[in-house]
Amino acid sequence: MSTNIVSDPVSAAPLATGLSTLAELDPRTPLGVDDLARLLACCTRSIDRAIRRDELPAPFMLRGRRTWTVGAILEHFQSLQQQALAEAEKRAARTVRNSA
Repeated sequence: MSTNIVSDPVSAAPLATGLSTLAELDPRTPLGVDDLARLLACCTRSIDRAIRRDELPAPFMLRGRRTWTVGAILEHFQSLQQQALAEAEKRAARTVRNSA
């Protein structure tokens, strides 16, 4: 079994994969790198790259391991979505101005 920080607050059962599973977890649930990689169906190196690209929030250290809370990840995703929508609105406004 991998190092699973989730086993303390939730259960020792392995996590299913997928963003919908992430959304179903309690926002206070801590996740380690392996847990997050499993949920996002990627490897831990992809997690590192996503952090550098600001696609994932920076982790905090818990017992010497990189850790996130489910809530922090979902809030970060929501923020990214809002930024993308704002950019799309700006592009649409420019297109309307340029075509007039």
